[in-house]
Amino acid sequence: MTKHPSRYDVFVSYAKEDADFARRLVEALQAKNLSVWYDQGKLRVGDSILRHIEDGLEHSDVFLLLLSPAYFQKPWAQFETGVALGRGGTSRILPVFLKHFERQELARIVPSVAQTAGIEADKHSLDEIATMVFEALKSRTEKTRDQSAPADAS
Repeated sequence: MTKHPSRYDVFVSYAKEDADFARRLVEALQAKNLSVWYDQGKLRVGDSILRHIEDGLEHSDVFLLLLSPAYFQKPWAQFETGVALGRGGTSRILPVFLKHFERQELARIVPSVAQTAGIEADKHSLDEIATMVFEALKSRTEKTRDQSAPADAS
């Protein structure tokens, strides 16, 4: 599989019920100079919804999942989560819990994400969440750079 260059630092997946929080978080992420893909209702008549989402998923470094009870009821959110897991497992997923979930409850709904450390939105400001995402991306970039650096021949 050919690795496509990333156009986005972050793909934001959310339920429409959480759109206000998503929009404000996207603004905070952009204030940190992160490029963000999120569906903000900009599709035009005739656009392929599936292709639009797949393009965002394909060209993003990490997937920010805004998890709420509404999120788990949405087929598109489940599709996006599945694609994100298929494109890098949990290593590219950053969950943001908009509601507290017990680990057992989360494990029943989405087992692979239940074992991933996430951010509890009610314990942090939007700016703090954006900073944590920025730091996670920075750490991921440094790890990738270190892994791709040639071994020292001396």
